[in-house]
Amino acid sequence: MAQGKKTGGRVAGTPNKATAQIKTLAGAYSAEAVDILISVARNADSDAAKVAACRELLDRGHGKASQRLDVDANINAANNENALLEGRRRAAASRLVPSTAYASTPTEYENNIE
Repeated sequence: MAQGKKTGGRVAGTPNKATAQIKTLAGAYSAEAVDILISVARNADSDAAKVAACRELLDRGHGKASQRLDVDANINAANNENALLEGRRRAAASRLVPSTAYASTPTEYENNIE
């Protein structure tokens, strides 16, 4: 990209010709594919195959189930704070005499800056 602007490719909203052709061809077999999935779900010897076929049918008919993600932002904040403090210590170490290079607390760090 030049200067953050798109300089080539299709215009937004223009369908991809190769993809459109494949979708058209595959669409002709959709009903047969669903019939095969139904047959597998009903008649397969393996329970795993039955479950997989049922899952595919449900995903197609109702959409895939959403996944819930729980994030503990405090863990990330603590890690960022520790990284920030370590960065400050290293920066201070490059400016201070060796005996005061490593502050054990943020207050001690502030007192040791030249």
